[in-house]
Amino acid sequence: MRLIPMKGGYMKLVFGVLLILSVATFASAEILSVKQNSVEISDSSNSYIAQVILVVRRHYPLNVVQKEGKNYNVSDYMGREGWVDKSAIGTGRTVVVKVGRGNIRTGPGTEHDLMFRANRGVVFKVLDRKDDWLKVEHESKRVGWIARSLVWGNG
Repeated sequence: MRLIPMKGGYMKLVFGVLLILSVATFASAEILSVKQNSVEISDSSNSYIAQVILVVRRHYPLNVVQKEGKNYNVSDYMGREGWVDKSAIGTGRTVVVKVGRGNIRTGPGTEHDLMFRANRGVVFKVLDRKDDWLKVEHESKRVGWIARSLVWGNG
């Protein structure tokens, strides 16, 4: 393959191609959430040889890495990867706390009162978004606001 020289050299061309590929990869990311009470994530898409490596609860967000038949290869906020039956996950705006402890506040901003704290791994449904803040609901039905930078998922 022969490249045609452009003003500014080949670097602009290479940079442009890399930029397009990275945007396409980012745009194709699909984060879904667990829709059953709990779901087992396995080390293989073959149910005859698969071993359970992780069990996650309802609303846990999962990034779809690959689709293969009735199974999805997924990863979570910690980079753990495995296989799950696609019928166990679906759309829904959910997030998981990715830091040691996240503050849940009465409103969207640090000037609002602290309601409670959530440890790493706690899952929330997302009800609303205002700037860099998410209005979230815990399974206990407590509702508050958390900074988007403290969570991972599709908020």
